[in-house]
Amino acid sequence: MLSSECGFLVRRFAPLEHEKLSKIPKSEKQVLFDRLLSKFEIDLNLPHVRQCVNNIMGGRYRDMRHWMYDHYLDYPSFEEALKHPYPSICPDDWDWLCHNIYNFASFQTQSTKNKANCAKLSYVHCGGSRPFINYLEDDMIDGEIELFRVTHFSKTKGWVNEVAHSNHGQMIEIQQQQQTDLEEAEPLTQRETCIEVLGKKSCYFRGLGNGPRPTSTHGVDTSEADRLHGIISSQQSRLYSQDVDLQEQKNIIDQLESRLSEFEGMMQQFFFSQGTTFRFTNSAT
Repeated sequence: MLSSECGFLVRRFAPLEHEKLSKIPKSEKQVLFDRLLSKFEIDLNLPHVRQCVNNIMGGRYRDMRHWMYDHYLDYPSFEEALKHPYPSICPDDWDWLCHNIYNFASFQTQSTKNKANCAKLSYVHCGGSRPFINYLEDDMIDGEIELFRVTHFSKTKGWVNEVAHSNHGQMIEIQQQQQTDLEEAEPLTQRETCIEVLGKKSCYFRGLGNGPRPTSTHGVDTSEADRLHGIISSQQSRLYSQDVDLQEQKNIIDQLESRLSEFEGMMQQFFFSQGTTFRFTNSAT
């Protein structure tokens, strides 16, 4: 829900004449934050909250610019593309993008490099915009191996590709082998099994999305920090869920109070027409 709202605000209100979201002036970016705060009770003064929102909005900004450039490439020439603005943006913005971004050789070169890098990915997940930490908190998800299956397998389309299917099979095989090998002193955890099969990078565990960080490549053991980070992330998600529930309850109360006020007005009109008076009594007092 937060991610969807961030996407809507970026597409509707973010200025387009910037390379990325971080380049937008603070005063203009604050407009997006203010609109977000009008719908969500979050504290952007907390560094981790602001970073999370910036990351989500930054991703949606990149997506929007990517879709626009794909639209630009649909036409055989610069002149033809200029005549057909991307839907939902004003012609002046499209004109600026075409002249100042898309027609530059430096941008086209970087775009080619980015496409080449994306082509190197073995596969992409199908878990949507929902944070992986939320999947792990779901009672139906039993550990990181099941998380990998849920985010790379669809009941309608099957596995995202055969590589993902094979990797999941290797994880299951390792787990089953450990169950039959009674001499194994310390069997691998599900997370360790994922790392064994998928590997890890310096910034995140492959296949597990944003969340706990692997041990630093500089030799500093960050396992305790990772554990605390996971606890904090879990608590933040639960608090956010509680805030949403409280807001829903508040909306219900507001609706009931509105209906009660209307009913009281109708009763007053009725008794007035009968020549009597009506006084509302609050039974709770």
